[in-house]
Formats: sequence, C-alpha cells, structure tokens
Amino acid sequence: MNDFLAKNSSWLLDDLNASSGVRKKSKLAIAALHAAVALGYMLVCCQALLSHTNSITEKAYLTALANDYRTQLLLGLEALQPITKSDICEKILDDLKIVATS
Repeated sequence: MNDFLAKNSSWLLDDLNASSGVRKKSKLAIAALHAAVALGYMLVCCQALLSHTNSITEKAYLTALANDYRTQLLLGLEALQPITKSDICEKILDDLKIVATS
C-alpha cells in the first residue's frame, strides 16, 4: 500500500496551487480536487432533483443552482489542468468533465 500511495499521492500536496471551485480561492491541489468532486456530486444531485419535480419554482431554482455548480466545476477542472497528476486522478477528472458537460 505504501508504494501505491507514494506513486499516486505526491501531486496532492504539490506546491502549485489550483483554484478551488467552491470557495473560489487558490488552494493546494488536494483541496481543489476535493472541491471539484463536491461540485460534481452537487451537480448530479441537482440534475436528479430536476427530473423529479413538477414545480416551476423548484425547476427554476435547481436549474440556476446546477448552472452555477457546472460553471464552478469547469473552472476548477481548468485550474487543475497544469498540475502533474497520477493516472487515477486523471480518470477522476475525466469523469468529472463528463458530469460537467452532460
């Protein structure tokens, strides 16, 4: 397990900062990744809730919220681009790109 961690986690504490999509501040790469995953989850939740409501007010609120989450997620993913990442992280970010563009 130590070899796995050594190979896949060194970039997480990289001195290079990336913008966190949630607080919109410069953070360590691990915090920016955490924010991107959280935004992706919140976006998926908004999309699921949208498909289960008939209320015009709820749909308007959830649509605005989903659009904000999508925008912030895309900005966070863009900020993580220049940082050297492990293969696992690249796969996570690829999945988040799919969520952000669907």
